[in-house]
Amino acid sequence: MNHVFARFINKYVLGYAFQPARRNRRGEMVLVKGKLINWGVYIGFLMALSAFTLFYLNDEDSEEWIYNLIYMGAVALFLGACSFILACSRTVVNELSVTRYTWLGKKTMDFADIHMVSFTRFFGGCFVLKSGKKTVWVPLENVGSAEFVELLCEKLGKERCTPAVEAISKRRRELAQLFQH
Repeated sequence: MNHVFARFINKYVLGYAFQPARRNRRGEMVLVKGKLINWGVYIGFLMALSAFTLFYLNDEDSEEWIYNLIYMGAVALFLGACSFILACSRTVVNELSVTRYTWLGKKTMDFADIHMVSFTRFFGGCFVLKSGKKTVWVPLENVGSAEFVELLCEKLGKERCTPAVEAISKRRRELAQLFQH
């Protein structure tokens, strides 16, 4: 039973990067957060919103009640913003370019323009693609990130993608050590 649970956690919670990338109708690679992460944020938002509503409907009028109402409202607002950001966030990769969609808009970078690939641990880990004028951040924990790194190596050469390959390898080792008995 523990082995089945460990495989589930490894594949569906921690190992999103190693799952096959999703494809859209045009056959482009679409990198998004995993369903469990999205649903967790949505459910957290609904729970915080429900708690806020229940606190608001309570007839009590004490100082502690007001503080709890403010805290629940802040949590609901924060999780609502997170769910909106997750819903808008994705990366689309085709044969010529990488396009990163966020709630602020989109950035497109052609593979021919990429002069440097690096990795940062900010925001849970991101691959950083840099050209002369633009920078595109692609999160490590998207479904299909390992496949994306393979495509980067194919398009740019493995020597230019060394930080991304090392980050994927490190993530694979961490997962192996986590579930090693």
